[in-house]
Amino acid sequence: MAIINSYPTITPTSGDLVLITDTSVEGNPTKTASIGSINALNYSSSIDLLQKEVTLTAAQMLSLNGGGSIEVLPAPGVGKLLALMNVMTQVDFNSVAYNFAAGGIGDNVSFYIGANQAGGPGTLDFNAAADAYYISDPLAQFSGSYVPNSNLTLQATAGITVSQGDSPIKFSILYREIAVS
Repeated sequence: MAIINSYPTITPTSGDLVLITDTSVEGNPTKTASIGSINALNYSSSIDLLQKEVTLTAAQMLSLNGGGSIEVLPAPGVGKLLALMNVMTQVDFNSVAYNFAAGGIGDNVSFYIGANQAGGPGTLDFNAAADAYYISDPLAQFSGSYVPNSNLTLQATAGITVSQGDSPIKFSILYREIAVS
């Protein structure tokens, strides 16, 4: 018999087979199972938690000057709502800090689901002059009722100004797509 560490290491695919011991049968016979069949044991259609990595460029961030909107997650489809569970924001500092400024008390940069503010990183968090990380957990609805099939956007109100900055902004978003009737 070969020594176990003499076998080559591979990245398994769904159709690859592994050896298992069937303890439900007398004598515990050895059998094979596919990687796909093992993964299926851990799958449930009732689990709707998703994760997405999104990177916004400096040009996209600068487009928020004077008010603007950037789609971060597309609408989930008819009969579904987006529910944000957690967002990790990273300012991946390059060389020039952003200079986001609010013209008035109500001015901000925030996440929106459809027309409803959904919280997220603070407006001035984007002005970091070094790598910075912020976690918004969980994100709350500020007002109004969410509308099914609405996208997630990063929006700036008209009083927001920004004229410099060259760092990508990275989001790691944990969310649900909830089926509604």
